[in-house]
Amino acid sequence: MTTYQTVTRPDLSRYQQGSIDAPYTVSFDSQRPGPVVVITAIIHGNEWAGAVALDRMAQQLSGVTAGQLHLCFAHYEAYG
Repeated sequence: MTTYQTVTRPDLSRYQQGSIDAPYTVSFDSQRPGPVVVITAIIHGNEWAGAVALDRMAQQLSGVTAGQLHLCFAHYEAYG
């Protein structure tokens, strides 16, 4: 039998300030050389599965070992 998990739409207001003066963007900078990676979600605003994934990443990550990681909730105006 298949079981399903109910996923609730995350409240993104905690990311409104952003961490690099970019609204709704969470950044991790290792201060070491390495790749710069940007992961986006809610490009179209109404597809919120990516917002769930980025919200979980932002809450669970404590940093990166090299380079930079930017998590961007791109079209937050359409999300709400």
